[in-house]
Amino acid sequence: MTAKERDAFAALSADGKPAPTTVGDHNARLQEAARAWAEGDSPEERLAALLAQDMLLAPDPVDESDEQVQPGADTSAKQDHR
Repeated sequence: MTAKERDAFAALSADGKPAPTTVGDHNARLQEAARAWAEGDSPEERLAALLAQDMLLAPDPVDESDEQVQPGADTSAKQDHR
């Protein structure tokens, strides 16, 4: 994260913890902050909730599930055959 991103994250998460080191931690903390801000009464608090949601990152492919890929397994995207 850049210094500007760390400052924005710290302001939105308001949890006093160091900057996250994983995408999962980053997203979990922002989701928690978004829920907290969404409970506010002011437009500014609701905007902070939207900002926190907008800062969520796409998960790393490894973080998407706890399943481990077996050597030689087909890792191509699944297709919907409806």
